[in-house]
Amino acid sequence: MAAAGALALGFAATPPAQADDHPIVIGAAIAQSNWLAVYDLPPIRGVEMAIDEVNAAAGVNGRMLELRIIDSKADPEKNAQAGLQLIDDGAEFLLTSCDYDQGAPAATEANAADVPVFSLCAGDHKFGVDGIGPMAFTVTTNATEEGYIGADWAHEDRGWRTGYMLFDNTIQYTKGNCNGLKARWEMFGDATLSVDIFKNSDQSIAPQITRLQSADPKPDFVYLCSYNPGGIIAVRQLRAAGVDIPILSNGALDGSWWKESVPELSDFYYTVWSSMFGDNPWPGVEEFYAAYEERYGEPSIHHVVPYKDGWAEA
Repeated sequence: MAAAGALALGFAATPPAQADDHPIVIGAAIAQSNWLAVYDLPPIRGVEMAIDEVNAAAGVNGRMLELRIIDSKADPEKNAQAGLQLIDDGAEFLLTSCDYDQGAPAATEANAADVPVFSLCAGDHKFGVDGIGPMAFTVTTNATEEGYIGADWAHEDRGWRTGYMLFDNTIQYTKGNCNGLKARWEMFGDATLSVDIFKNSDQSIAPQITRLQSADPKPDFVYLCSYNPGGIIAVRQLRAAGVDIPILSNGALDGSWWKESVPELSDFYYTVWSSMFGDNPWPGVEEFYAAYEERYGEPSIHHVVPYKDGWAEA
């Protein structure tokens, strides 16, 4: 879904019964600070690029788009407050954080006010009609599907048969992600999977690593469904403990910004909608990354892509 296209189509559907030169206010209740900012800032910059393109083309029915942002600081209560404030200030369309647990509070307020709301990249299926209501949407791969695809790749492409899952069960995204891989893995019939639980806030996963290292037979790979910062800590501790088997993860561990904390990291894989490393087969995506980097520098994560019409064209 391209933001430029989505916004233009959505608002152009309103009959131009009277001239209106007031801007169309797009509110964003997102994290500009704290741990969630690494996920929220790149896509909101993609939104800014799309808005600039729409405004350069005379806006929507002659009305310019105006983005207003309130920092939720990765606090669900502040997210709800930010959503309410933006709606009270006239937002006709709301954007919210890149996670169901973090973005649902503002989305719930928007849905109650009949204001359409999009998450920047919430992967849990509940960010929609199931968990919020008919005015809520998201622009990302479903977390369960992501795990399912990862299982297919591990089994069919890599030939792995024995997995060890490190399950960070602190948010809905990772729950859906792990459950998706587990459900698909059980369908193969010739593969086994051990499951171990940890929390994103755990400073040490030494007990889980000990159990992994003593697993018999030795796992072909580790499946890590987590997010940062706990995901980084887990990867660093696995490699520091001598666990050298491949690690498969999800899109929440995309990007190059954190890899320096795990020197010479290798055999690390994850599922994403697009690659930020110059190897996409779609010209529109590569052009977008180039434009983004020229304006903001290298993105920290791939979630910028859905907010540019090059992705829709691809």
